[in-house]
Amino acid sequence: MTFSPFWLASESKPYDPESYSRGWNYGGQLNFMVPLDGSITERCKSIAKRQEEKMRISYELSRFIKCAELMKKGFTLRHGSAFEHVCNDVVPIALQPIKTEMSTLSNRIAETAKKDAEAKAKAEAESKKETSTETTKE
Repeated sequence: MTFSPFWLASESKPYDPESYSRGWNYGGQLNFMVPLDGSITERCKSIAKRQEEKMRISYELSRFIKCAELMKKGFTLRHGSAFEHVCNDVVPIALQPIKTEMSTLSNRIAETAKKDAEAKAKAEAESKKETSTETTKE
């Protein structure tokens, strides 16, 4: 509903210097608006809700990215500060060691290969030592 007041004034001076007329009109206009189709309102609400969800997702993703960048650089928010809660739910997985069966198996294989290489190097060193002592005896 809208209300619009108005005031109209008019003056006229004809060629005759003795005649003069003035008129003033006052009034108001009252408008009522009734939607003919209620589904347009529901459509508008659903569009607004989707837009709000997109904005929330965008905010959360940018927050996660910035917190992860801070953590990569070795910074964190001080405990008890006003913004401590901002990065509380961001956990940097890359910085924490992941213990799985495959990583344990690959570690075992690497350790075995390292031990084999050390044993082989030790055996070669001993064989060189033996050949050098044999040549010095002769």
